[in-house]
Parts: sequence; C-alpha cells; structure tokens
Amino acid sequence: MNKIYSPLALLIIIILFFLRLLPYKHVYLESFNLTEITRAYQSSQFAPLPQHRQEVIQDWDLYPYAGVIYLTTGELGKINIEHPPLGKYLLAISYLLLGNPTIVQLPLAIIFLFFVFLISKKFLKNEWLALTIPLLLLTEPMFIFQATHSHIDLFLAAMTAVFLWLVLIRKRPGYKDCILLGLVLGIITSIKFPALALILAICYFLSWLVKSRKNPWQLLITFGLAILVYLAAYSPFLISSGFSGFIDLQSRALRLHLSHVPEYPPLAPLRVMFFNQWPTWWDPNIPVLPTTDWQITWPLLAMSILASPILYWKSNNKKPILILFLFCWAYFIFINSRLFFPGYLLIILPYLYLFLILELKLIREFLIKSLTD
Repeated sequence: MNKIYSPLALLIIIILFFLRLLPYKHVYLESFNLTEITRAYQSSQFAPLPQHRQEVIQDWDLYPYAGVIYLTTGELGKINIEHPPLGKYLLAISYLLLGNPTIVQLPLAIIFLFFVFLISKKFLKNEWLALTIPLLLLTEPMFIFQATHSHIDLFLAAMTAVFLWLVLIRKRPGYKDCILLGLVLGIITSIKFPALALILAICYFLSWLVKSRKNPWQLLITFGLAILVYLAAYSPFLISSGFSGFIDLQSRALRLHLSHVPEYPPLAPLRVMFFNQWPTWWDPNIPVLPTTDWQITWPLLAMSILASPILYWKSNNKKPILILFLFCWAYFIFINSRLFFPGYLLIILPYLYLFLILELKLIREFLIKSLTD
C-alpha cells in the first residue's frame, strides 16, 4: 500500500482541486486583453507624470504584462523592477501559448499541494493524516485566490515546498542533490525579491552546521548554482546593459523595497491572524481593515508557531525538523518586521497546519501518559 499511496494521494489531490475550482472555470477561459492592460498601465500608478495616474493596475494584470514586455523586447529595467523576472516569464509564456496567463497556476498549485503532502507524510508517519494538510489548504480563500489569479506567490510557495522536501529526504545529500537544491533555490531567488531565498539559504546553512559540517563544497555548489540561475534569469538585461547596469538595477530594486512604508507597525501578521485586523497605510480614515483571506483556524495557526519551540524541544529526532523549524521562524520574524500583505502567509501556511497537528498529537500523548501513570 505504501508504494501506491503517493500516486493515489496525488490523484485525490488533483480530483478535489479541480472540483474546488469548478466555480472559477471561467477564469481560465477568459482571454487576456493585452491592449487594454497596456492602456491601463500607461494611465496607472506607474505613469511617469502624476496627471496621467488615473487608475490602479492590479498585480495580477501587472505581472503578465511585464512578462510579455520582457519576452518580446528584452527590456527588464523599466516595468516592475522590484521583483526578478522568472515568475513573470512563466505567466507571459502561458499567455503567449494558451492566451491566458492564469492557466499556468493550475500545475503550480498541484505541485504545491503534492509536495506539502510529501513533507507532511515525513513528519506525521501517517499518509491519511498527511493528506489532510493539502485538503485544508483547499479550504483557504488565500490559496484559491492565488490559484485563480496571475500572481507569482503560488510559484514561490510551490518551489519553496520542493526545496524543503529535497533537504528533508536526504540525511547525507550527494552532489546530484546539491545541484538540484541549487537549481530550485535559484528559481526561488528569480521569482520574487530574493529575501525568501536568502532566508532559506541561511536556514539550510545553519541546519548543515548542526547536522554534519561535512563537504562544504556541496554548499558552495548549491549557493553558486543558485546565483548562476539568478543571473541567467536576467540574461537579456545583462547582454544589453552589462554587469554594471545589472548592479544598478539591483540597487534600484533594493531602494524601492526599503522605501515601502518604513513606518509600518510591526507584528501585523499576528494581529491579522488573531483578530483579522490588517493595518493599512493607503487611507488614513481607515487605519485597520478585515481581510477576506482570514479563516477561523488562523488564531490556532498563530498559536501553533508560537508553541513550536516546545514541539522542537520535545521532538525525539530534532535534526529532520530543524530546517522546517528554522525556516518558519525566520520567515515569520521577517514578515512581522515589515510592510505586510496577507498573501505572504501562503509560504508557511501548510507548515503551521503541520505544527498544529504535531502539537495536538503531543498533547494527546501527554494526556494518555498522565492518565495511565
């Protein structure tokens, strides 16, 4: 049964995923009106002259539009320079081949759900229980929103799950594993501003220090290959503007990120998760808004990460869970210290569900032991 369970779980995930998306099938049948999006961009918040900024273009229109411009002109230094181009390339290819940029979200969502299942199975040791976590994700409005819009966060979440799984499946990774890790880390670095990739790289390095401290060349292969993939994503710009132009572009992107509402209050994710109160910045008359992503389970998920040090301390085998524990905490601290959008939680949401289930199992074992002693 164990040999056939993963394919069976994948089949269940695919069937339930498409059933869940049936009400949104029109999203994947609509054509992407590039002419209209071009007009909207020219009169949007990105117009060079203030008097031309008459409307707001949303990210799910901006990203595929930018990708099309990148692929057809090679100009990566003008539109949405805050983020690397790879995710936008993928949306643009989906549009150019299929007429709709959102279609590519379907395989990305399935990859995300399936690798979350594989990671969960590693820790829960029960296939049916592990399957509940991707099924819980199917109830999340945030996940459905990402799957039905041309965003790049779903691509990021899927590749993060793949990277974590590759780290977890090998106690002593060989050189082939290090190459795979480098490729996936490079993809993550090339999708969105590389803060997430840097967090993953630091957590991977720390887990390597704890686990083995052997074969440092493997780390150099992984991190060096990730840098090469990142540079390759910018290859049209590197060819046209050279390395000095590339460095200037990265500097401008960093300055843009640092300028994003520096006075934004800290701990916004905890405030959203516990109370569904999202601090705003765009309207002084409405300082706090509820989010449409909030779920009744989110306060429990917030408590699950706050209680996870106890889970780690009580774990009989700390080394496998170390990378997951380090990553979730490092990422959670990061998003609690800066401008926050609820969609940022998608990256760690499945692992908070995993922590919650493991903590409930720990409480159950404690109660059973207390009653039998």
